[in-house]
Amino acid sequence: MNYKTQAHFTKYILVFFLVISNFSCIRSRSWSTPEYKHLYYEVSISPKYTYKPEFSYTINKNTIDVTLKKIKICKKSQTDVERIYLIENTKSPRAKYYTVLGFILSSFAIPSYYMGFFKSKGTSRTINFAVGTGIFLVPGLSLAGYGIYKKSKEFTKKEEVGMNRRIIKSSTFKCGEEQVDKNQQVEILTKFGFKNLGSPINGKISININNIYPLHNETNNVFYLEIYLNKKKVGTIKLRNYKNKQDF
Repeated sequence: MNYKTQAHFTKYILVFFLVISNFSCIRSRSWSTPEYKHLYYEVSISPKYTYKPEFSYTINKNTIDVTLKKIKICKKSQTDVERIYLIENTKSPRAKYYTVLGFILSSFAIPSYYMGFFKSKGTSRTINFAVGTGIFLVPGLSLAGYGIYKKSKEFTKKEEVGMNRRIIKSSTFKCGEEQVDKNQQVEILTKFGFKNLGSPINGKISININNIYPLHNETNNVFYLEIYLNKKKVGTIKLRNYKNKQDF
């Protein structure tokens, strides 16, 4: 490699090194992510509950005997108990590129050292060594060392920060029943509107079929009554063998 070629080659390497130096600051990225580790499951029943009205009935000739009751509804929950960890990460994604580029730049010193040892003497040898060392070897090793240093500062730290309880399943179930209160009002819906039957006694009340005009589903030809407790519908009473009245 003559001096003219080496000068041009050195010029391009200097430009390359200047470009690299503009981006010489390797920015580190830091972020945190939570991690959940399952420990055990807990099953609990809520102290709060609700009531759902329910009824049953029997038809004896012209009388419908209705039994009303309140069904106690409880809520059961299954909870997943977890331990929470916070994972902190610090990475320098560009560090490996700086290390590789640094070693590549250092390798460009080989022709200069070759010229210095085998192809030149005196001042020429000194110039070759100076070019190889000052332009290629030292900057290249510095760049590679900086990349290695930033890579060594990467870390991942895992720290316990607390516990977490997460409901994964909940359901309701029947947990008891009671009689309907005495002050509850029972009504039935007939062809001509609502008919008040009064309050049940011991959760029971009777309906005289002869004194009512039931609703009629013409599609299925079914006669029926709708029963209400405190203005809320409880269900339907079907009168399968009901004989149509003359004025119905």
